Amino acid sequence: KTARGSGIDGVSGTQGSGTPGSMGSADDDCLNSPVTLSTFIGKVEDNKIHLSWTTSSEQNNDRFDIERRTDSEGWSLIGTRKGKGTTNEAQSYNFIDQPSNEGDYYYRLRQFDFDGTNDYSEVIALQVGESLNSSIKVFPNPFYETLNISGLDDKETYQVSIQNGLGQTVRSIFLKEGQNSINLAALPSGQYFINIRDERGRVTSEKVVK
Repeated sequence: KTARGSGIDGVSGTQGSGTPGSMGSADDDCLNSPVTLSTFIGKVEDNKIHLSWTTSSEQNNDRFDIERRTDSEGWSLIGTRKGKGTTNEAQSYNFIDQPSNEGDYYYRLRQFDFDGTNDYSEVIALQVGESLNSSIKVFPNPFYETLNISGLDDKETYQVSIQNGLGQTVRSIFLKEGQNSINLAALPSGQYFINIRDERGRVTSEKVVK
């Protein structure tokens, strides 16, 4: 069994560091992968971690292994989702993890072909207990031209990545100082994911419609 490279085609990241790579943004980092991963996001709800990811195409995709680590423990396998084999249609997957303790948790996907060849996704970080999204609000939804993000800590800088329904990053900016407005008048109508990452690598994601 071999590993192809630094990330499933469409998503790159720093494996094992706890730092998400461009918030799940799409790029051409690993062109040899037969699976194009469009999005990989996580949310904390009621101390459960909800992971979801989408693919825009798959070729000989056997499965996804879901792996987790903490600040005190290394990577471990916590679940598996069966792949769709070969398809050019978009596919969606999800997985719910219920950690027993509060703290920071890091997740990545390990995608396997039928021949055992495998590849890693980016790493995303989430916190159980003090939730990043408890005070951050994205509004209005639906929006017309301007999207507002409030509840940001004025002592931190946040990376905000905006992805369209295909998983393509259409805007990436850094925000701070409490409340910020983003002019998105140039974007076409549709569904978007607003991914927000703080300096500790904690991530929250909101789906909005224009």
